[in-house]
Amino acid sequence: MHNVRDTMIEFVGRPSIQANTAKHYRLHLDRLLLWLDGQGVECVEDITPERLDAWQEHLRDVGKTQATRYKARTVVKVWLRWVWWKKRIPTPNPVLYVEKVKQPRRLREKATVEEIKALLAVCNTTRFTHVRDRALVLFLFATGLRARELTALNVGDYDGETVTVRHGKGDRPRRVPVSPIAAKEMRLYRLRRPPVKDGDPLFVGQTGGRLSYEGLRAILMRRSQQAGIRRILPHMIRRASATAYLAQGVDLYRVKEILGHVSVNTTLRYIGLDLEDLRRDMLNGDPLKLLE
Repeated sequence: MHNVRDTMIEFVGRPSIQANTAKHYRLHLDRLLLWLDGQGVECVEDITPERLDAWQEHLRDVGKTQATRYKARTVVKVWLRWVWWKKRIPTPNPVLYVEKVKQPRRLREKATVEEIKALLAVCNTTRFTHVRDRALVLFLFATGLRARELTALNVGDYDGETVTVRHGKGDRPRRVPVSPIAAKEMRLYRLRRPPVKDGDPLFVGQTGGRLSYEGLRAILMRRSQQAGIRRILPHMIRRASATAYLAQGVDLYRVKEILGHVSVNTTLRYIGLDLEDLRRDMLNGDPLKLLE
């Protein structure tokens, strides 16, 4: 028999789990652990489909939103699948027989081309912060990197044409091309910096240290306010980048690779499309209609 708490600790503490993901896992697993303790369940083998259904009903009763319940079920599903595989438990995994929680549709905000132009327009002097912020916005838009991927970059990760993401989500490295326009701004930015080494941060803050995630958000919010537009955040530029690539005719699977997604379905959801959208478009443009 395997203790629930011990397997949760082992699961979340794996070296391959990034800090933010571990925090997310821990939040939902701690809630489940508290509920299981109240039910007198200490071993994972005693978790049944009926108990998992009751737990989901409990989340609904205490007012958890559909989005929260969807995330909670997803985390528990990943944990239980890992436990059953890692511990070689011979009985059927109970999560396979639990009612699914439908993922809620939500508006996925993305920056418009006009908003990105407005951000660039307020970075219009030769001051270092203006040069840096202009390069930053163009680099984000050109590569579609996640905010934490960008802030983790070192000088040696960018060769003037491509950027190597060494610490992508799930520790999946990838190389992303950088457009000539963004590369030109990056050269101007590099010229304004003192001599650097490959191990130095690619983007720096006011004091010359590595630009933090919070610092990146603050830069974009400040420039948004100066431009008189809504608050633009890093993920909005990432989604705008993906949409722009598709609008320019780049294949969906190539966009998936640029974004660092495992599944093309993730890319579809990320840019606000789903299989129903594609099915509708396919019917509207069905080539077989030419045979009628």
